[in-house]
Amino acid sequence: MSDLVDLEDSNAGEPGSGLRRRRVQLGDLPHQIKDLIVQHCHGADHDIDCTIQSLVKRGGLPAGADCSLDDLRKAYRRTVAVLFEVSKDWQALCAPYRFENLSPAKVADDFFHLVIAPKYGHHFHNVDFTATTSTQIVEFAKALPLLPNLHTIKLPKDLLDVIHVLDTPLQQAVEAKLILTIANCVRHLTLRTLPLDDVLRFTAGARNVTQLSLNISDPLVLDGLWNIVAPMTHLFGSVNLDGQSDLVAIFASTLRDLNLGLQLYLPDALLQKTLDAVPGPPQLPKWCHLWTTQERTPLSPMCVAKIEKLVAEHTGLEYVDLCPIYKRLSLIDSSGQEDNHQSRRQLLEDSLSGEYPLLAMTDSDALAELLQHDTASEQRQNTLDAIDDVLEYATERRKRIAATEDWVDAARFVKDLGRLDLERIINLTRPRVQLNDLPAELKSKIAQQCHAADVRLEDALYALSKEWKKICAPYRFEVITTPQAGKAFFLLVIAPTYGQHFIKADLENFDFEGIVEFVKALPMLPNLRSFKLDGITLHMLETECDAQVMEIVMARLSSAIRQSARQLVLVESSLRQVLHFVWSAPLLSKLEVHPPSYDRQVITSLWRILTTTPAVTHLHMNLSEFDDDEDLLDLRILVDTRPASIAPLSTITLEYAELVASISDLLALFSPNLRTVTIKYCCLAEQPAAQPSALPTCALPNLQSLNLTGPADCLLPTLDGVTSALLPRLRMLTIDCRPADSTLSSASSAIVDRVKAIATEHSNLEVVKLSHPYARLDSRSGQAGDSAPSRHGTEMLNLPSVYPLLTTAKPDDSIQPYSNDDATGYSVKLLEAGMDWCKRASLTDDRVSLARLARALQPLDFERMLHEM
Repeated sequence: MSDLVDLEDSNAGEPGSGLRRRRVQLGDLPHQIKDLIVQHCHGADHDIDCTIQSLVKRGGLPAGADCSLDDLRKAYRRTVAVLFEVSKDWQALCAPYRFENLSPAKVADDFFHLVIAPKYGHHFHNVDFTATTSTQIVEFAKALPLLPNLHTIKLPKDLLDVIHVLDTPLQQAVEAKLILTIANCVRHLTLRTLPLDDVLRFTAGARNVTQLSLNISDPLVLDGLWNIVAPMTHLFGSVNLDGQSDLVAIFASTLRDLNLGLQLYLPDALLQKTLDAVPGPPQLPKWCHLWTTQERTPLSPMCVAKIEKLVAEHTGLEYVDLCPIYKRLSLIDSSGQEDNHQSRRQLLEDSLSGEYPLLAMTDSDALAELLQHDTASEQRQNTLDAIDDVLEYATERRKRIAATEDWVDAARFVKDLGRLDLERIINLTRPRVQLNDLPAELKSKIAQQCHAADVRLEDALYALSKEWKKICAPYRFEVITTPQAGKAFFLLVIAPTYGQHFIKADLENFDFEGIVEFVKALPMLPNLRSFKLDGITLHMLETECDAQVMEIVMARLSSAIRQSARQLVLVESSLRQVLHFVWSAPLLSKLEVHPPSYDRQVITSLWRILTTTPAVTHLHMNLSEFDDDEDLLDLRILVDTRPASIAPLSTITLEYAELVASISDLLALFSPNLRTVTIKYCCLAEQPAAQPSALPTCALPNLQSLNLTGPADCLLPTLDGVTSALLPRLRMLTIDCRPADSTLSSASSAIVDRVKAIATEHSNLEVVKLSHPYARLDSRSGQAGDSAPSRHGTEMLNLPSVYPLLTTAKPDDSIQPYSNDDATGYSVKLLEAGMDWCKRASLTDDRVSLARLARALQPLDFERMLHEM
């Protein structure tokens, strides 16, 4: 079996393999994926509410149902509410959805005022005052200061009747609160069935309303309506007018949606007159949506020239002939209730299901308790067998009814299946907190996040089901190595099935058999884009193995790299070997080389590479194999020999940069195109002091990101060259300051001050990240002791260290840091003291001491969690 698929996962997804699977839990997912799951579950909760509403419009539940629609909805908890109770993390994610809609009935509860409103009040956006009592509206007025973000309010006429029952002072106070809320917060306001005087009173100060729904069934003068909407300078979107729709002219400059909800069902002649009064496109430049409940709405082409969406409730299809130019047409059948027997017969034809076998003879609660008992394994199996028998009987009975057309028996059968069929209807939109119930696009994002975060999570997802196999395959089969390619299982099973997913080939550690098998599989790996090779092993195989075979292998491998490689990494390969692979590689854009110490022509070969690969934009050089020899890596000789055609490098990374005599000369050659530069100094304590990078002499006008890593003594001269004059467009600066030995030099403390000065000087600098041995550095720009302006996202990242400076707010020269040995002893003493403290508190049951110890260990627990991530 190939190493690509572990033995314990080789039967993943097959029967009997469940015991070997690693379960994927919701808590293992990244934060952003959890947020997407909550959004999906919120949508699913909304769908089931829509299903209930649809059942209401179709006449309610089937005859004989033993529960109401309200009871049915309460029987299924909303998924967002279930997720909310999982953990604090899920609480934070679910709160904006769980507390989005406010019910006046809940406001009257003391728990709402004392707990919910103070903690979650800012999440409430919508409130509907339908069927509200006087007590509830008073309690709502009390809670308004804790509900700052209400933006949708529906005020029915019944609410005013309830308010008028209150005492006059209380009535005035409640109305004043409502009017103030509408004026300050509300964006969507519904005032249907309200008299004109009340409409004017509630909208007098509504300056922020963008969507207004009115019922204008009584004759109104144009001036009265204009007084409502004229102050609403930001009004746009939709306006619903039931009745005198000709008054829509006052919204001409901003109107996009027009709802002609003609509930009076005007005669065609009057309707035609009303629509004739509606201005055409020149007067309604933004009008694009039309809603109408009229069966036939004759509109002239001039009137509907710009309408993109038409929603019409009617009983016939002849309407289509009247609107041939609409981009989108929705025809809603509102012909009324269908025959109940006919609809039930259709339900019968569409579903095959059966009643629970024992409900007719056993109390359901007693049965549930019985089946959950530990000793009820036999009863559970008998119940499952009974379910199978009933389903088989239901299938046979359905076939018999269809063959004999015995509709009397069908009616009895429908009554028997009524409850289960209702369960089926609700289950179609019932949200479940399970990975398999998520939509395909969300599953793909989960697989992508798991692939980036943890390979084990990715493998576990792959083993869940065939659908997850398909989704995870592009990530699980992304990289192929020669040990894996050398197995017969790969060539016979993996490559033919998943070969199109492989995009990276890691050929660093290979033998003769592995490289030969890999070359055989190349025709089944059409999408390889990245290759990694080991030059020493390659050279050994060329000299020790069959010359003819290796010639063919090298020819096919070189051909594959030249034809499809976008990225090439060559470890321990001389640059002359690199030339062999990159010659005539038009697609190659990223090149990483690790030249060996015996390569004495680094500069010459590097130049030939850059002139023969015009598409290369990213160059990564690792010089770890070289000694400190300036003459060997003196890049200044390239300045005089620069050819006309050279690869336009935009990203350069240099590791062991202290071995390069003049980095600035190299960077200057590519200065017009350089966007990102990474310089890593890796000098050790026994090595001589590193050479400064001489960045002050090198102007990089388009550089946006600079990343520096190494000891402070190397970084400080480099930071002196980070000026706004030389790097005018620098947006991100990352410094990783690592101590060269067990002590902190004076340059280490100077790094912090230099970084703050850079952040102050650069006007375009957006992000500064500093990793520094000192802990507790202020990471907030603009705070005390930090002169960086607030526009910068300055971030001080503390390196994992054992320095006993955990409470130091700023480096202090008077503090002498401990050596590694002293720090180790200091840490051991602290750990021993903590263990003694815990034992003593446990023996004496001193809960106060245990709580204090737990609080003291919270920072350590946080570090533990970071380490385990």
